[in-house]
Amino acid sequence: MRHFLKKMNPRLATTLMLAWGCLVVIVFLKNSHTEYPQSSAPMLSQVTLNDLRNFIHLMNIKQLVYNTHKKVSVDLVIVVQVHDRLPHLQQLIRSLSLASGINNTLLIFSHDVYQPYINSAIHNITFAKIMQIFYPLSVQMYPDEFPGPSLQDYLDDDWRNATLTQLKHHWWWTSNFVFNRVRILHDYTGPVLFLEDDNYLTPDFIHCLFLMRDHASTCPSCRFLVLGTAKQGHLIPSDYNAVIVKSNLENYGVALNRSTWHEVSKYGEFFCKFDDYRWVASLTHAVRQLITSDPTTMALALPRVARTTSCASLSTRKSCRLVKSFRQFPTFFTTKTVEVESADVSHGGWTNSRDQILCMGM
Repeated sequence: MRHFLKKMNPRLATTLMLAWGCLVVIVFLKNSHTEYPQSSAPMLSQVTLNDLRNFIHLMNIKQLVYNTHKKVSVDLVIVVQVHDRLPHLQQLIRSLSLASGINNTLLIFSHDVYQPYINSAIHNITFAKIMQIFYPLSVQMYPDEFPGPSLQDYLDDDWRNATLTQLKHHWWWTSNFVFNRVRILHDYTGPVLFLEDDNYLTPDFIHCLFLMRDHASTCPSCRFLVLGTAKQGHLIPSDYNAVIVKSNLENYGVALNRSTWHEVSKYGEFFCKFDDYRWVASLTHAVRQLITSDPTTMALALPRVARTTSCASLSTRKSCRLVKSFRQFPTFFTTKTVEVESADVSHGGWTNSRDQILCMGM
């Protein structure tokens, strides 16, 4: 083959090589079924940055679903924001595998980094259907130019930290991709639950999510369901069947449906221009443009999710043990309190106009 190409016109030879490479990729994607072909996953030491960008672009287009041999309905979509934290991700996967009703879910893992060992941990999942998507504008993909770090980050009056701004960009891109571009979800109208890769869930979290959805009829303005609260230092075991109605969101398992997403996305400018690198605070700010005075969120008083990154500290270790040990699978919920918080407080890190423009373009 190489000897044959040497005799050709260089331009024609280059065209043939490119066509051959595209054919190989197409054949691989066409023949991919429920088992992930390990040989197709590029090793970081063997590919260029452009190769990696092209690979994740193809993966986002193909939207491969694994474990499709499981002929079950999808009652819940779970989206996990994956970073480069393998031990925490492994704990999350273990907790998911123990959850009641997990077989009837689609797990979508959204990565802001490509790592073969992260992929291996996900490809070993057999208890549910899975999909992987990759944030294409990550710091890994653009290590020395915007939206990654660049010299202009330090020259601008609006100094930026690319690692922090990526957190907000990644979530906004993921939510747009899941609700607007994932083909298998075109007719899906159920809840979509957003998790982080350091979450650890109780076996009854799906049961509680659907029970809370039924109880949300008592709060017509509540558009979001949340599996927990950041105030885990004062947990009361008897609150296992209680919920709190509030007007702000916390990043402890946030669930919403397609109709809520379409409502909120109309206020995307408020999300993208709010000076806070945290996506959950920016989402709260956008939601308050839609619902100005009434509560917007129903959250479990006794969380069904803990943070493994927090459980290592002495101050939160007790509450993390409690989350795993309290009474589970309630048959009903009661509303414990109604909390209406004051105006949004910005934590900064999001004043650079390039980030705001990029966000609004997603």
